[in-house]
Amino acid sequence: MKQKKKVLIISIPGGSGHVRAAQAIHKEAQQNFPDIETKHIDLIDHTTLTMKKAVIDSYDLIVKRMPELWGYLYDKTDNNNIGRKFNKITNQLKKINSYKFYEYINSYKPDIIICTHFLPADIIFNAPKKYKFNVPVTLVLTDYDLHNLWLVSGVSHYFVATEKMKWKIMNSDNRAPSTLSGIPIDSVFFEKRDPITLKKKLNLPLDKSIFLVMSGGQGFTRSDKVINTLLKIDKDIHIIAITGKNATLKKRLEKINYPDNISMTILGWTDIVHDYVKCSDLIITKTGGLTTTECIACGKYIIATEPIPGQEERNAEYILQNNLGSVVHSPEDLLYYVHKYIKNPSSHKKNIPNGANKILKVIKEKF
Repeated sequence: MKQKKKVLIISIPGGSGHVRAAQAIHKEAQQNFPDIETKHIDLIDHTTLTMKKAVIDSYDLIVKRMPELWGYLYDKTDNNNIGRKFNKITNQLKKINSYKFYEYINSYKPDIIICTHFLPADIIFNAPKKYKFNVPVTLVLTDYDLHNLWLVSGVSHYFVATEKMKWKIMNSDNRAPSTLSGIPIDSVFFEKRDPITLKKKLNLPLDKSIFLVMSGGQGFTRSDKVINTLLKIDKDIHIIAITGKNATLKKRLEKINYPDNISMTILGWTDIVHDYVKCSDLIITKTGGLTTTECIACGKYIIATEPIPGQEERNAEYILQNNLGSVVHSPEDLLYYVHKYIKNPSSHKKNIPNGANKILKVIKEKF
């Protein structure tokens, strides 16, 4: 009997998209690739508390409290020279806090590694000599543009979302083969569902337009500002608000008084986001790479709200360049684009590949 190919998938929780991408690949392998064994781990579970505070807690704090600072750091490190200096400064910190991670790789003995963030790949290639790994490492990019820190020396293969990203890799110092795979999302977003049946299942009105307002997995968006703006609309609409893990935001939304022409469904964390996306007419959201891809796969018009400087701004550029939606920076912008959509509702579907499936096909055929 042929031995299964062992694939280790590594993510980090710096924004939920990297984890969801890894989960999508793992699920696809379990369902459709019986000759591939996958194991998905979180890097932070195999490093020290110091690493968690330095990487994850600081990221969450900066993005939520000081997005302009995040944008500044993002732009500054998107440069070969500064990127190298940044890595040189942080390499020792990464090494001394990652011995548990190195030991895990040694014990699992994967045939190939897939990383959905650059940090695990960077840590692997900068391991102490006793932990040098003779295993191909691939990198899945989870946004719609390439940042310099994702160009990790030693990576065997890149999986990207656009032709422009492929071109940038080929014209970089760390050029390596790349595949235009698309961003991996859960396969449920590619499944056809009847909106009427879904609305009945979810107890949503059949006679109103459905507007879905999403705050991201961490609930960073001020959805209360968005919804208070939507209350000025004089059409019959139903608003679904998903607040993620932000319980405080959910409580704020529950206190809002809305007019007779507007009804609401307020949710915290939910594992059936795909159902709410599929039965919605319009989606108002942050532009994380995974969320953007999920909306595109379902053919939904996207209104992007105040994208965080850095990767979200570049994802928003992709939305605009491909006529997939609008980007708003003020309540007046939001009302304008909502009214424009109400007057001329339309689908904005762009054919995109099933990224998880395409990645695993390449893994199976080339490694």
